[in-house]
Amino acid sequence: MLAARLTALRFPPGAGKAAFGSAASLRRLSPVADQDIAHFLDILPASSVLSTLAPISSLPHELDQFNADWMHRFHGSATTVLKPKTTQQISKILKWCNDRRIGVVPQGGNTGLVGGSVPVKDELILSLSNMNKIRKFDPVSGEYFPIP
Repeated sequence: MLAARLTALRFPPGAGKAAFGSAASLRRLSPVADQDIAHFLDILPASSVLSTLAPISSLPHELDQFNADWMHRFHGSATTVLKPKTTQQISKILKWCNDRRIGVVPQGGNTGLVGGSVPVKDELILSLSNMNKIRKFDPVSGEYFPIP
């Protein structure tokens, strides 16, 4: 009982919301719009952009593998997936998203078991699947260096 009181004093209800954000902060994010797709097409080739928005207009089922986790327990509703090949492309995409207040969900292999790579609402999915070139691998440390 004493431990519960001490914990309540150190961590009052709602204290984590200020530090880690809340559902209200997600509402302040902007959805991906047609103008964003046009901008992303200036950065990436059309084959690296999947979107249900114009001017790409992919079919919704083409995004299903990105909107669900590996176990199909969690499902999102993102309209756009970008697949950059270089760190420069990622930098330009993230700058645009920051300026426009677009949420971004990075996905490596999307094999996690806790749903961390699944969008909550309609955030942009940044798939790293095309970043698969390795320029050097150190077998002792397991460190690798991607090709720029």
